[in-house]
Order: sequence, then structure tokens, then C-alpha cells
Amino acid sequence: MKTANTIAKRFFSVLLALAITLGAFGVGMLNASAEEAPILAFGETYEGVCTEMNNSFSYRLVLPESGLVTVTFRSGAYFSYIKLYDDYEEIHSSLSSMRDDDHCGEDLSLRLKAGAYRLTVKACYHLDVMAGNVYGPYTLTAAFESANETFEESLTTHNDRKDTAFDYTVGTNVQGQIGQLNDPVDVYRFELTEPGVLRIELKNPETGCYCHLKISEADKTLYNTASTEKEGHQYVTRHAISLIRGIYYLEVASPYASFPYTFTTSFTPVAETFAEKQGALLNDRATAPAISLGESYTGFIAENDSVDLYRFTVTEPVELTLRFVSGGKPTDVDLKTYEFANASASDYKEEKREWRVAEPGVYFINVTAWIAEAPYGAYAFILYQRGDTDHNGSITAADARAALRMAVGLEPAEEGTLNFYAADYDCNGMITAADARSILRAAVGLEP
Repeated sequence: MKTANTIAKRFFSVLLALAITLGAFGVGMLNASAEEAPILAFGETYEGVCTEMNNSFSYRLVLPESGLVTVTFRSGAYFSYIKLYDDYEEIHSSLSSMRDDDHCGEDLSLRLKAGAYRLTVKACYHLDVMAGNVYGPYTLTAAFESANETFEESLTTHNDRKDTAFDYTVGTNVQGQIGQLNDPVDVYRFELTEPGVLRIELKNPETGCYCHLKISEADKTLYNTASTEKEGHQYVTRHAISLIRGIYYLEVASPYASFPYTFTTSFTPVAETFAEKQGALLNDRATAPAISLGESYTGFIAENDSVDLYRFTVTEPVELTLRFVSGGKPTDVDLKTYEFANASASDYKEEKREWRVAEPGVYFINVTAWIAEAPYGAYAFILYQRGDTDHNGSITAADARAALRMAVGLEPAEEGTLNFYAADYDCNGMITAADARSILRAAVGLEP
């Protein structure tokens, strides 16, 4: 009986030694250089044996495109390390937890860029294994789900910075992926050929934590926020931003998690009389465009151009009126005058501002957004002299005759037009013979 037990033990030892030898041979293959390590095929199950001398195993993980990689590792060892390398740099390391009395393991879900990676697993001693130098068998499987990115990234082609940003066409939909390990930021470059309002809608799953959305110029951030609004099982960020012509960057980022996302944009252009662009703003006296009495002008207050400056010349004392005819009103913008001669404001109402200019000279009008409310957008205004119906810079008897003809219907005077405002001398919303009389008195100096 003792002889039979001895033979059985020896036989088992031979089998165990053979298994260890085969395991060692396999480890020698797996622990070769990264280029020689076997490829971990998705959907396949890989098996091996961990020993004290051979307890580290490497595989190549090749991603044809960006996506979600799921790795499942089970081992008879006491615990195991799993490490992932990107171009020989470690980007992930985790320690497996005990699953039950005989097995430990780790389930990893990692969002990665396309490229070739090295996955290494290392087993540590299990006290319950029958032989002290045997760590136990292991199994390893991997699965892959494509992110279907609109702009495909890889380890060498990416949009992680402004200088590597992908060119994006406004109005198109984009599907992307944030990979916390090696792809926490995606940057898109786009160009606006005219001023206007850009609208953005960004969505990402609630389970993935929230995104940061940033809009910037080359060296200035214009908008930066994190999505906090929830709709169903998604985080949603919606924003409208007014911008002048130029090149911009849209950035999606998250320092906390990895997840897929989508965004779309739309653009509403605005026609400015004096269109501005990045690096060519008309915001100082040297570059301010000249405007004239009796003309209509359109402007645009933007996130990166909150000031519009206009220049006009007065050759004799005059009372000027600036009236907004569409878009923003003085409740939205601040109106100021700058001049080389003296000018004083005599009236400030919701829709207009009036100045009494005592001396000839060059004058400037500054249209500025209220900083506290930031009501950016388009506006249109007219600059005229009350009573000067022909807009030649002076009030004469001809202007009075024109106002009288408007009063009796012989000349058109549609409410809201420049001619209507100029002829409505008493500003009561109607053109009557009283307006014509007042204009005539102003022409001969009987009224101010």
C-alpha cells in the first residue's frame, strides 16, 4: 500500500513537472519583445499556467479603430497585476481582487485610441495551491466595440491639441470618444467666414460623468463649462455664442471618465455694414469707419468683439439722434460719444439717444455690450438730424415743405422709416402740419 502511494505521488510529480515545463515554454514565448508577443485576438480565450519562475505574460493588443476594449482575466494565483502600455509607456495598472477561494481576476473596460498596445498580466503566490512553486492556471479573453468616431484617432494621428486639431465643418454631426487613459481631450478646428451666432448641442451618457465644452481662439478661451443638465440617461450641454469672422477651436474633454459623445452645430450669419474679423477690429479712433447722416447701419456685438466704434463729422452746430430700428436697443447696449469738440446728451430714451453738438468737429459713437448682462447680437441704427428731411446736414424751408407734403399724404412717410423720424419734429409718432411749422421756425432760427 505504501509502495502504491509512493508511485502515485511520483507519477503526479512527473505530470506537475511536465505542466510547469510546458508553462515555462509558453511564458518564454509570451515574454518576448513587444513586437514578438502574440496578438490577443478578440473573442478568443487564452490559457496558461503561472509559476514562481514564470509569472508574467505579455500580449499585443491591436485596435483597428478607437473603441471600448473589455479584458477578462482569471487566475488561480493569490492576486494578479494587469498593466497596459502605450508605446512602452505604462498608461494603466490595476490589482485584481479575490473572486472566490480558488480564483482571482480582473474585468477591465478601457476606451482607447486605435493603435498597438502591450497588455501584461503578472500573477502572485496562492497559498492554497497544492505545490508551493505553482501559482495556478489563468484564462484571458478580450472583446472590442468600435466607437465609430467621425474623425478616427490613432496613437500617431490625434486631435488632442490645437496644433493637431481636426478640421470640422460647421453644421455637421460628430461622434467621438473620450478615453481617460490616453485620450482625455478632443479638439476640432473650424472657420467662420462671416459673423453670426453659433449654436452647439453636446451629449454624452450619464454613466460616463459629464463633459467639458470649450470654445476658444488661438490664445483666448471664450466659453468653458461642464455639462450638468440631464435628459433621460444623458448629459446635455446647449450653448449659443456670438462670434466674428475667424478661426476657432471646439474642445471636448473630461478629466474624470471615459465615454462616447456626440455634438452638432448650427450657424446663423449676420450681415454687418462694416464686417470685422480676428486681428482686424474697428475698435479705435484710427480704424473707426465713417458714417453719414441719413443712412442706416447694421452692427454686431460678439463674445470676442464687444465694442463697435463709428466716426462722423459735423460742420456746424446740430442736434443729432441715433435711433435703433431693429435688433438690440439701448437696454442691450451702452451708447457713448467721444469727440474732439464738445457734445452734450440732451435725451436718452429706450429706443434712441440724442446729442446737441455745439461745435463742428469729428465725433465718435461707441456701441458697447452691457458687461453684466452680456446681450450679444445684431443691431441696426440710423443717425439723423431732427427736421432735416433731406439729410444734407442743415434745416431749411425745403425740409418744412417736405414735412408738410408728408402730413397731407403727397409724399410717402411710412412709420419707422428714416424720413418719418426726421419729419416727426415733436416726436409724437405722427407727421402733422405742426411738425412742418416747427421745422420752418427751426430753419429761420426761431426754435432751437
